[in-house]
Amino acid sequence: MNRFFLITLIIPFVSKNASSQSLFPSTGFTENMEESHDSSDKMIIGGVPTEPGRYPYIVRLVNNGVHACAGTLVAPDWVLTTPRKGCQAATHVEIGRYNTTDPNETYQEIEISIKALHPEYHEWQLTNALMLVQLKEASNFSTVTLNNGAADLSGGTNVTILGWGRTSVSGNMSDVLREIETTIVEHEECSASHDNTLNPVFEDSMICTNSDDKDACTGDGGGPVLIKGGDITADVQIGMPSWNVKCADPQYPLVNALVHTSIDFIESITSCSYDVGTDITTFENCCSVTCTDGVFSCLKEDCSECGSLGFKNDGFDYSLCNAPDAECRVGDGICDNFLFNNPECNFDGGDCCKDTCTIWWNCDTDLPYCIDPDSSFKDGLTIFLQKNFGASVNEFLLDDLPDITFLLDLYERIQPFFG
Repeated sequence: MNRFFLITLIIPFVSKNASSQSLFPSTGFTENMEESHDSSDKMIIGGVPTEPGRYPYIVRLVNNGVHACAGTLVAPDWVLTTPRKGCQAATHVEIGRYNTTDPNETYQEIEISIKALHPEYHEWQLTNALMLVQLKEASNFSTVTLNNGAADLSGGTNVTILGWGRTSVSGNMSDVLREIETTIVEHEECSASHDNTLNPVFEDSMICTNSDDKDACTGDGGGPVLIKGGDITADVQIGMPSWNVKCADPQYPLVNALVHTSIDFIESITSCSYDVGTDITTFENCCSVTCTDGVFSCLKEDCSECGSLGFKNDGFDYSLCNAPDAECRVGDGICDNFLFNNPECNFDGGDCCKDTCTIWWNCDTDLPYCIDPDSSFKDGLTIFLQKNFGASVNEFLLDDLPDITFLLDLYERIQPFFG
């Protein structure tokens, strides 16, 4: 198989989709909901201004005064938000805000001390997309009630979403806090809606909402998805906006991070203490803390996608596994694509070729994706191309395939098309 053909086979496929969607959900609501897949960012679309003071637990996270994302006050000194990059870079929170341009508005601005990303947060899949930030001083505003699993999350249930994001696809950020009422979409319907985008919707950590002309998007990420009660004591937060393919398009429901499935993580962090001889300053250079035996410790020094994790210590020699981001994706419990599912990477560190296959694209398919341990790298690539470009390409794969070096170069060339 010549190299030119492989390029012409792949590039037209990805470029025709690039204008409206990304194949990688990590780009939905990114740095700042941060950027949506179609770059229609920062918005509560079709919403109305909230009653001032109605939601005292809403939090605006900022970086040097610039809006980064939203969040909620879940304890006097803890804010629940999204772990996307823009929010990780936030330096302060503003609590009690309504109109961000009102110089006479009374609110609290508090510096952020430490951050705790969900230990099972996956940056590409956006599973378990929650982060807690501790404040350097406690707030005196009311906290929100989190769903403990008792809330009705069946399809058709009305929910409310809050934010300061854009009020139209190409509009500006809203100066005042706005809200929309939308409804929960059943998992099967939502998953089917996103099938053609290759963005998986994981039922155990995501829930979908949809409305014909109302939506959340960039700038609203990290804010609350609520079952609204008669007052603040009856409000229950069930999730937070996470990602979408295209904002305010009823074809694509909004995907939100669930709260109750991570309640153990939230309670563990918010009840954790500093060990003897440690305090906030101990973790100044720590990207994400965790709680071990009731005391804080540093989980990650570096919060880039792979950080300083390194390959898993399973006795396998990974020196020839040079796939992109291999150190964090190999052995993460998910069977990834052909760049990882090969002998050099120990078949994704054992994530592939096992009885139970869990892959982030689409596992329930007639096409096998967990290749046999005795098969070759070429078999893995064959499966990848069959799955994503159709069985018609199979005849070309009988010829000699390019080596891993070329494929890695190709991967880097086409990556921009995927977000």
